[in-house]
Amino acid sequence: MRDPEVLSSDFIGTRYFWDDSLHPLQNQMKKFSHLFYFGILVLFFFIQFSFLAKRTQSFNFADENEHLTPAWEMVRRNKSLYQDLSTNHQPLPILSAYVFFKTVPVANAFMLIERVRQFVFFLSFLGAFFITLRFGLRGLIASILIELIKFYFFGYHLLAESLVIYPLMYMAGVMVEYSFFKIGPRKNSLLLKLDDGVFGFCLFWIAFNLSPLWPFLIFSLLYYLRVRMTKKEPPAILFISFGIFTALLFLMINPFSWFRETVVNNYRYYLPYQASFTIKEIFYYLVYPCLSIFNSHQPIAKYYLALLSCGLVYIVIFLRQTKSRNTCSWLFLYFLLILLNLRTTSMNIGFYTAFHVLPQAAFLTMLIVGIADLNIRKPLILFSFLALSIMIFNATLWWRESVSYDKFNEHFIQFGNEESIGMALPAVKNEKDTLLAGPQSGFINIFADIPLATRQTAYLAWGYRCPALKQEFETILGKSAPTFIYFPASDNPYYLALFPLLEKNYARIQRTFGGETDLYILNTEIGKRTPEQWKKFADLLYQPPKL
Repeated sequence: MRDPEVLSSDFIGTRYFWDDSLHPLQNQMKKFSHLFYFGILVLFFFIQFSFLAKRTQSFNFADENEHLTPAWEMVRRNKSLYQDLSTNHQPLPILSAYVFFKTVPVANAFMLIERVRQFVFFLSFLGAFFITLRFGLRGLIASILIELIKFYFFGYHLLAESLVIYPLMYMAGVMVEYSFFKIGPRKNSLLLKLDDGVFGFCLFWIAFNLSPLWPFLIFSLLYYLRVRMTKKEPPAILFISFGIFTALLFLMINPFSWFRETVVNNYRYYLPYQASFTIKEIFYYLVYPCLSIFNSHQPIAKYYLALLSCGLVYIVIFLRQTKSRNTCSWLFLYFLLILLNLRTTSMNIGFYTAFHVLPQAAFLTMLIVGIADLNIRKPLILFSFLALSIMIFNATLWWRESVSYDKFNEHFIQFGNEESIGMALPAVKNEKDTLLAGPQSGFINIFADIPLATRQTAYLAWGYRCPALKQEFETILGKSAPTFIYFPASDNPYYLALFPLLEKNYARIQRTFGGETDLYILNTEIGKRTPEQWKKFADLLYQPPKL
């Protein structure tokens, strides 16, 4: 076992594959090793994709809807984010969706969902490729491990949590390396500057994807500066990198509108409505990873339990051979880990609640792999055993389910109602029609190609507490009532405000061979449709409304 106090770069995952400080022959061997890693990575993603392809239509998720809908409006009607479109979400998930709509053609609802999953899968591959390029075997193993479990976290949905995992893994890998590896990028000025630049980009990318991680980013920056700081190489590039990307972002969006929608509204209205920090919950946040011991039947808990079991052994071995100051470093890294999950307190979770925990799971994965690297002399054999054990223990669960999965039936279950309405509305829509689809049903706007009725892209209860959003909503209803409204009955304050209007001025649409829908049409607009339009509507199994 290597002495952590004099760790060298003999482990092939420690250096960049282009590190020219090595002997030429050694450097060639390193490059060959990385080519071998990339081959494994490509093979793994090919296998992963073969199973994911059968599950692309799983889980219609509202948060993804909130990213795709405004992006679609931006592309289709040249709307401006935060000025013409209101959302409390950070801009980068929406801008990522904007890139998707700009670059990926889709013909129908089924292909839209299919292509989004493939788009996120491709981004995952790019992230895994970079992590492997930077950390070698450590990056390869960590990427494979998180990809194996990511399906349970909605990791292939276009969500902020999905988009930040590889930047978080990079940050974890760098902080472990700079804290405990004594020879590495800090001895190479070019590599040091590169790390600074990438770290600055990661701070930018995470900050404008997922605002709940801002406390984590602040403390991560302070810790990175502490373990990286040298007198000869000040980290100016880190701040330059962050500043350049931030400036470019604010060239695309209005910074004042962004601040109002995502900082002020979240702080004043969203957090008081959603946040709850009781003594019990704070305790659960602090020990969250350890809760896996009591929920070992859950796939996500199994993943945590396997990682923590290995990590605990490695940490004990490591601390016995090092000075006490390393204890403080590990405790601080654990503190950073806790800051990545301040929203979920139960380990007995899956899918619709588990996605909040994905950033923490990714960070933990890279930490444990880094700990293993500090303790194992023959990493390839032992890492492979660790990876294989977790693979068998967790990932094959959804792989096995995917074999006999009918994704066309799943699409009908998950998206059938919205797609059916979205296919029927074009038969009776006119040029200046608008559609209010709530509370988070913007897919209908996309499927029907009908503009949003208001600035809001979602109608959640917290938003009605914001005076500006409430006033905008009520003004639209009074002056230019939407042509169509889709809003299931609930105690949502938006629906309660809509109900009198629906009862008085709207006709409810019924299916030809079924009951009532949650779709309404403005009474004054019914006669503006031609008989031919209503016939096409009826052919799609919806009854023309009667005044």
